[in-house]
Amino acid sequence: PAAKRRGDVVYGGGINRGSTLLVTATQTGDASTIAQIARLVEDAQLSKAPVQEYADAVASKFTPTIIALSLATFLVWYACARARKVPRAWLDDSNDFLFALLFAVSVVVVACPCALGLATPTAVMCGTGVGASLGVLVKGGDVLETAHNVDTVVFDKTGTLTTGAPELTDHLVVARRQPTLHQEETDWWPLALAASAETASEHPLAQAIVAAARDRRLALDAVDEATNLPGMGVRARLRRAGEVAVGSVDMMTAELGVALDPSVLADVDRLRRQAKTVVLVALGSDVVAILGVADAPRPEAAATLAALARTRDRRAIQVWML
Repeated sequence: PAAKRRGDVVYGGGINRGSTLLVTATQTGDASTIAQIARLVEDAQLSKAPVQEYADAVASKFTPTIIALSLATFLVWYACARARKVPRAWLDDSNDFLFALLFAVSVVVVACPCALGLATPTAVMCGTGVGASLGVLVKGGDVLETAHNVDTVVFDKTGTLTTGAPELTDHLVVARRQPTLHQEETDWWPLALAASAETASEHPLAQAIVAAARDRRLALDAVDEATNLPGMGVRARLRRAGEVAVGSVDMMTAELGVALDPSVLADVDRLRRQAKTVVLVALGSDVVAILGVADAPRPEAAATLAALARTRDRRAIQVWML
């Protein structure tokens, strides 16, 4: 999710996760972003690839030639049939006209001049249509034609290489001050604190934390009061544990004035290098845990990247991730 502030641009189809906002419509109808995407797909299906222009040029001469050859074939076989220059067994009780017409039609069917004019636009339309249904937008037939020259592929991570559903991957306890939560002694108590504070939030990271706590059957504390800090985290007063804050490093340092130990910063940096989102859990003014949250990779992601990186024609396709 992307944090939005006053004056930022939002797009139709975006999902508001748990905040109230006032939106001013600046573009409607054909000028909207979704309409422009639909128009892009339509234009791609109607556009001509360079090879199609070449095929059209050939077909403009090839088709009349085939028709002329078909007519000549008809006349030759019709004359032969009328002059009885062909075996009677070939005629098979057919009249001369139908006998010659059969050869003429065979020439047209075998040559099939229509294939030159239909194959390329049909392939472009099918390719762009199927791609759009799978979330891949192609700008035109010329792009499809030059796709074999691609040497670099750039992927967006979230929702493309990953499932788009964050999961808790790391739970690092940095303090041993455990509040009473009416549950057995466990090293997962910071997760129970974080999940208790995040219970009412619809943020994907909050939902991942709550889901992890429920999967481990942790007892959650009741929330007496909660304050959401957009783009940063949440502060809550729990009934038994007291003041709890769950959020980013900036929230802890800038908003709450919490001093972070160098060992905590080192763990934060390590998790960030692993492309994980870092969430700190504070009880009162002390950071008690570091949570790492990341999207689970799609099952087919590794095989896809390996196939792209495989050497082809003595060169490998470079793979980059945003």
